Amino acid sequence: GTQEATISSPTKVTFTNNRLSDTFAYGGNVTITDNDAGHNLTLRRAVACFRLKTTDAIPDTVRQMKFYYLQGSSTLDPTTLRGTANSKQTEIFMISNDQHGRVGQWDIFTFPKATDGTGKLVVQVQALDKDGNVVYEKLFSDAEIERGYRTTYSGNFFGGTTAAQGG
Repeated sequence: GTQEATISSPTKVTFTNNRLSDTFAYGGNVTITDNDAGHNLTLRRAVACFRLKTTDAIPDTVRQMKFYYLQGSSTLDPTTLRGTANSKQTEIFMISNDQHGRVGQWDIFTFPKATDGTGKLVVQVQALDKDGNVVYEKLFSDAEIERGYRTTYSGNFFGGTTAAQGG
């Protein structure tokens, strides 16, 4: 996560404000003795990533990209690497002046709840102006995700022409 996680039990890890980043975990038993010289633990990627990549230019009017998503989880059971809560997650990305006129790319993360590490997200993406008004919007109602992988949606988001390279 972007801040410290809270471990309330061996099967429940939560993150401040439901905000996740690329997160890795180890789930298993470790026995510590007086003679221990250390343990090698293999961390596994615990999240699934949804990436939006635009092929058209970010307009000058856009100041923020807001992602509101459902059907994932921001609470992790590290013993199974499964999400355990029905979370409502929101990520807001600020758009700087040097991003205008270029393609955009944003990643959001969640813990899939299915035992096989898959799921489907509902992702509402809004481009907001300086006053917080929605100027562009798209709903991805069935975005397939899988733990350890990135699902990329690429295309024309802002209704414009292909953007300048270098974004």
